[in-house]
Amino acid sequence: MRNQVITSIISFLNSLLVLIDDGLNKTHCLNLFFCTFNNAYMKEEVKTAWIDENNKIVSFHVIDNGKLIMKPENQFWNFIFGLTNTGYRIL
Repeated sequence: MRNQVITSIISFLNSLLVLIDDGLNKTHCLNLFFCTFNNAYMKEEVKTAWIDENNKIVSFHVIDNGKLIMKPENQFWNFIFGLTNTGYRIL
């Protein structure tokens, strides 16, 4: 259990460095931390995407005006496919 927590924290710190470089705000970084930390206990990978509702765009990288979406993998892909069925484009 201890190793899982340490691995989660290291994963978060690595992600945080990338996100700060991409200009992501503190709230999104904290949300990512809690999802990553919970992952150590759930043993389920958390996937992220950015959604631009005005332009109907889904991206797996930070985009301007994008809303960060984080979901466990078992829910993530159904969510993404649902968006594409309603006209969203994946970049």
